[in-house]
Amino acid sequence: MPAQKFLDMLRARLRLTLAVSEAKEAVDAARERVAVAKTGGRGSIHIDVQDEAGANIISTGGRDIALTTRLEKGKTIGQSFTASRAFTRIGVLCTKWGGGQAGFKMALYDAPGGKLLIYTVEQDVPDVEHVWLNTPRPAGTYYVEFSDPTGDRVGVYNSTELCPGGHLMADGKPVLPDDILQLAEQAEAEVRQIKENAVKNLPHLPIDPIYSQDASVIVQGYQTRSIPEMIMAL
Repeated sequence: MPAQKFLDMLRARLRLTLAVSEAKEAVDAARERVAVAKTGGRGSIHIDVQDEAGANIISTGGRDIALTTRLEKGKTIGQSFTASRAFTRIGVLCTKWGGGQAGFKMALYDAPGGKLLIYTVEQDVPDVEHVWLNTPRPAGTYYVEFSDPTGDRVGVYNSTELCPGGHLMADGKPVLPDDILQLAEQAEAEVRQIKENAVKNLPHLPIDPIYSQDASVIVQGYQTRSIPEMIMAL
């Protein structure tokens, strides 16, 4: 390969790498404003929404034992969320106390108080592990709810993070103040705009077919994504 062509390819790869890096910095800054504004309390339930390849579409995280919510008889806790693309399963990080069996009902609705789509009754949930609800669904907004505890004390982990396009709910009502929710919604709208602008402004670099913005690259987990897909997944 001629030296000049090789140098042009290196420059092309650097420009695309910088585009992704700059988009990530802008996205992180927008989300940090929400984190600064919030208190250190519960922002969401620890849920993971995954696609058919096992990649997280949503992952709120959180494994602090001090941030758990115990399920009480006659009460419900839940989390609405917005999936940006089709998903195949939803997981919740569980906890239990007492050493014996403990379970609950996990149900998916199309909205808080809306139509029941699917549910499972778990008789013996694992401690500090996920319970999964397998349910292929298109992109959209949903509500997952937990109720009817059985056996020993049982609950779910919370996260200080807010869940994209959703609210933490208790007995069907939002837990967080409206001003924080409004700030979160504004930040997520800004994040979406940052991503869309970053993809729109990506340089087209046909000189390097292996690393052009439309080509696929190997990312963490050996999954193949294009440069725009990598940005939209930030």
